[in-house]
Amino acid sequence: MKTIANLFKPILKDRKMLILMASVFISGIIFFIFMILNTKSYDYLLSVRYTVFGASEFYKDSWTYRVVLAIFGLIISFIHNIIIAKIYNISGRRAAAVFAIFSIILVLVGMIIIGTSIREIPN
Repeated sequence: MKTIANLFKPILKDRKMLILMASVFISGIIFFIFMILNTKSYDYLLSVRYTVFGASEFYKDSWTYRVVLAIFGLIISFIHNIIIAKIYNISGRRAAAVFAIFSIILVLVGMIIIGTSIREIPN
């Protein structure tokens, strides 16, 4: 844990990187909340996957599948910030900022795609 704390020491002096890292953290938490609120635990089976290939277009699975997908947001919240701190220490501020921006874009695109598919899949 001491090495992780040492990763964040130089970033604490850089306000713009702190804002970017907080944005990555908040976007991951928003993704998690978005997915949890769109999970209906009273349904035993939900349509969880859509594909044009195969015998059926909609595949059903347990509602816990969506909870597992929500954990993706928590992974981005924590792991990506550690990766950003490591990039900041090795490659500098610009590379870390680019990675942070791409992390935020990843979450936004994921929310758009998943939100669209949740609305279109008949439950």
